[in-house]
Amino acid sequence: FRLFVLSLSLNIIVIKYMKKKNVFKWWGVVLILSMCSVHAEAQDLKSVFKLYFEEGGAPITSQEGDMLVYNSKQSFGYDFNAIKPVLEEVGALEKAVKLNTGFIDRLVNGRSLDEEKREIIKNARQELTETRNIQVIKNNK
Repeated sequence: FRLFVLSLSLNIIVIKYMKKKNVFKWWGVVLILSMCSVHAEAQDLKSVFKLYFEEGGAPITSQEGDMLVYNSKQSFGYDFNAIKPVLEEVGALEKAVKLNTGFIDRLVNGRSLDEEKREIIKNARQELTETRNIQVIKNNK
């Protein structure tokens, strides 16, 4: 586990250096692809340990004293119409209700709104964020 974290940290440092020096050559791409492979293997290993702990497995201690433990957290679903008056009364509605910006973006870009409502929503925009990612598409030959 410690080796994996060290390897991942080293890969991040190498990528930052390569980006700073503008030396992204073919070996940089190879490094990124290998990192993706390591990440996939780590996800598989994580699934195995999750199953181990869900079946009642005890925490695992490494030779160095590091521990692998499992935690879970329960979340409840709520009937919004039933709790809305209480949230409004205690002044917690705005904090309790998160705006679904992805849905609103799809609504504005779709065809279900008339132009006036679309413009009202567009004019209420406050900030622009962008998510970028690299995707590796494996050739399944």
